[in-house]
Amino acid sequence: MAREPFRFSSADGTRLCRQILKDKLGFDPHDYVLEGVSQSLDGVDLLAITPTGSGKTSFLIAYLVVMNAILESPQLCPSAAFPKNPVMIIVVPTKSLELDMVSVLYGWMVEAYSQAV
Repeated sequence: MAREPFRFSSADGTRLCRQILKDKLGFDPHDYVLEGVSQSLDGVDLLAITPTGSGKTSFLIAYLVVMNAILESPQLCPSAAFPKNPVMIIVVPTKSLELDMVSVLYGWMVEAYSQAV
């Protein structure tokens, strides 16, 4: 009988994501961020509508941090299947927001590039 795939949105998956993020970022993420990231890691699309300054960028950072942590240490979740070198494209409406986001991402040790169009 085939085992069910690991679900990041399960209680065990959410605990794993929370622990990775606490270890890597040094703080406990908001529950709504953890819930959104866990579901996204399960392949569920995420649309987050939150007030300005509430931490929407943390969804992006947390998603990449969890994915990279598992890629670096596959024993954390042996059944996870992520691309070897994950890439995320982020489109923002202003150059200043773009530069700010690059700075924030680098601050959390997420490699980022800015390209004005």
